[in-house]
Amino acid sequence: METYLLKMILCSFILIGFYYLILERQKSHHFKRFYLLSSILFSMLIPFMSITYGVEKEVSEKLIFIESQGEAMTPIVAEQSIFTFENIIYGVYILVTTILLVRFLISLNALRKEIASGKKIKKENYTLVLQEEKLTAHSFWNYIFLNRKDFEDGKIDEKIIRHEELHLNQKHSFDVVLIEFLLTVFWFNPAFYFYKKAMLTNHEFLADEHVLKYDGNIRSYQQLLLTELISERILFTNQFNLSNTKKRIKMMTTPNNKKSKFYSWLTLPLAAGLFFVFVEKVPAQKEENSSKNVKGGHEVPQAKIKNFEKELNKSVESGTILSANADTVKPKQSADRSIPPPPPKEEMDSEKSPVAENPPPPPLSLNPKEEKSLREAQSEVDKLPMYPGGINSMRAKVANNFDVSKMKGNEGLLKATVYFVIDENGNTSNFTAEGENSIFNKEALLATKAANTTVKWEPALKDGKPVKYMFKLPLIMSFEAFDKK
Repeated sequence: METYLLKMILCSFILIGFYYLILERQKSHHFKRFYLLSSILFSMLIPFMSITYGVEKEVSEKLIFIESQGEAMTPIVAEQSIFTFENIIYGVYILVTTILLVRFLISLNALRKEIASGKKIKKENYTLVLQEEKLTAHSFWNYIFLNRKDFEDGKIDEKIIRHEELHLNQKHSFDVVLIEFLLTVFWFNPAFYFYKKAMLTNHEFLADEHVLKYDGNIRSYQQLLLTELISERILFTNQFNLSNTKKRIKMMTTPNNKKSKFYSWLTLPLAAGLFFVFVEKVPAQKEENSSKNVKGGHEVPQAKIKNFEKELNKSVESGTILSANADTVKPKQSADRSIPPPPPKEEMDSEKSPVAENPPPPPLSLNPKEEKSLREAQSEVDKLPMYPGGINSMRAKVANNFDVSKMKGNEGLLKATVYFVIDENGNTSNFTAEGENSIFNKEALLATKAANTTVKWEPALKDGKPVKYMFKLPLIMSFEAFDKK
């Protein structure tokens, strides 16, 4: 989640920065509205997207998950405290979001009451709502709000009505509601406040342009805006503010820029560049049909193993073999006589020191208290942690993120075990890997981290309370080099 938020904030800042530096001064107001709406959605969606890129491979390999009996996971029982840093952050977010959401709903309800309380005059495409209190003309959805006395006395300039009509016809209220809602949810993103300011200003540019098409007297219209501004400063209303009025008056006298279309086209390489910077990149994997090597199951991408059952039985005494497609494959004891049974375990020499049933996990970057808890906690938990979509979903992601191109020059059966901690809040940390091949260890570690980057586990439970848990993920790969055809 932290990675998503960082990408979204950076992307939205770059996009709105381009708007203020290049586009705001241009007179292509319709394109600017499209840019503001599409770019804000782009910045929110791009961190979720992924692309695959081709990697030419000269080896063919299969990634297998071994789920060992009784030692796949180890609980780390820790003292429970609700006053963790993460819980405080979540609490502050929920509190602020709730307050802003209530304020947002109150504002909508105030508009509803304003519509219900005023005198209504139905027009062809909209409704005039006449209010008793002194107010500056404004609009929302299909309603234009005016002071009743000024309207009946004919003091409302026709240009003001035409200005508000444009807001209604182009559905500017949709933009306003959208950005206000996004600010309610993503209030911590400063870029969205700049988006709101840019949207409101551009709405005024569009309305002013529409008015001047009917009445080209720019000076008269500018004088009208200044009159409304003086009224606003007295009443503290929100439609015509000083900074917007200055920009609007300047925009009316700004000539069309011949480079305006060129600047609009610049948004394409900008979007393409941001796409490749912020999108998740997944190595492309060439698929080969090798389901015959795993009887009763399905292939893992890049799968091709010579004498897989024989090699696996030589190297793994027991366990369940799982493919990335999450189908369980158990060795057949009687149906396939060609697969030798696992070799018998050697009896322990009486002179040798006893060996622990389960090997200790590799050292993790934990503080002394956590390390002690890790060593002592071997009891069962009431509920195991759960990966979003199930554990098989994580296995598939690990397989998809594994960069097999880094394994060129390595042959035979490679094994590694990845360990990581799932805390009480479902966040993962302290990733480490052990195995004989350092390259395989590194790639297994990177693939497992990538599969857990933007996800949150459902934590393990013990006595009804969430507890830390160390997850153990054994992996095995066997591959052979082949000549490129």
